[in-house]
Amino acid sequence: MAKGAAWMTTFRIIDHCIGMVSTAILARLLVPADFGLVPPATSMIAVLEVLGAFGLETALVQHVNVSRQHFDSVWTFNLLFRMSLGVVVIALAWPIAIFYRDPRFFPCLLVLALRQAIQGLENVGIVAFRKELTFDKEFKFLVTKGMSRTVLVIPLAYFLRDTGRCLGAV
Repeated sequence: MAKGAAWMTTFRIIDHCIGMVSTAILARLLVPADFGLVPPATSMIAVLEVLGAFGLETALVQHVNVSRQHFDSVWTFNLLFRMSLGVVVIALAWPIAIFYRDPRFFPCLLVLALRQAIQGLENVGIVAFRKELTFDKEFKFLVTKGMSRTVLVIPLAYFLRDTGRCLGAV
């Protein structure tokens, strides 16, 4: 248990460091007004995500005789939910831009909708790491995921900074 806590604590520290470096770089690339778009947009998505917090991954960890079919079912559900969430965000993008009287919300929400769809493809198999208490493997996966996101977002922010606002939310 102590080893698992140490791995996850180390991950949290590294993840926050990656986030700080990413934010610092994005702050140099994007104008301050762009960062004002992110909190309202992501808070709306967070509210929608709460609706899909069914705890299926926790059920996989707790289930004694979990099979490949269980993992496949959870993955399929997560994919369908994230895709549906992406469609809802796309449908709300223009009304939200009108509500805030800022057309920059529209492309921002489209990027966030795409992010939701991509998150639906995430491998639910990492739950097995928690079930088997192999937190070192989960640590490696999560750190690689965080670094990959940063490596993707920073070049996108650089090349799309005049057209693609809201990349800080990715």
